[in-house]
Amino acid sequence: MTQPTFDAEGALHFDLARGNLLLDGKVPAIAVPASALDALFKRAPADIVEGFGKRLGNQAADLVRSRVGDKKLLLDLESVNEQLGGALALLGLGDLEIERWGRALVVKLKSMTLRSGHVAIARSAVEATLFQLFERPLKAVAVSHDETSVKLVVVAPEVAAKVESWVVQGLSFAELLDKLHVGTDGVSA
Repeated sequence: MTQPTFDAEGALHFDLARGNLLLDGKVPAIAVPASALDALFKRAPADIVEGFGKRLGNQAADLVRSRVGDKKLLLDLESVNEQLGGALALLGLGDLEIERWGRALVVKLKSMTLRSGHVAIARSAVEATLFQLFERPLKAVAVSHDETSVKLVVVAPEVAAKVESWVVQGLSFAELLDKLHVGTDGVSA
């Protein structure tokens, strides 16, 4: 079954007479300058920043479901990239790229507007979205990031701590992927 392409037409509705903004025609929204959110996230506790990311991820999943149906999704990787990428872009989280590297799922968010907390927000948004869409608990581990992008490896929760330790050890992305596939200490993704 071919999934529809993401159609952003009418996804944001501005009612200037009433001073309202609706997301996807039904969800009340507020247009907030990224600098205001950055100032907030610089001072916010980690759990608040992660909670914000989780809420964005849940909203992204709702946007995807409204376009492809409420059932547990059976999308191929290209369709997930298209639909989820459109939803995350609509929410202002940047340009999504999902790739499969053997058994590893790699998620990149590029051109992110937020600077403060963007790694935690991206990580928690991706985890929440994938859980909502596929009903499977997963952990997203940041393997690299800069001021406007984040690269995450998505793994089973029981593997996440090991991947985080490899990142702290300074393993390259290629070495990390090799360890995930070969499992030098018996760990597999």
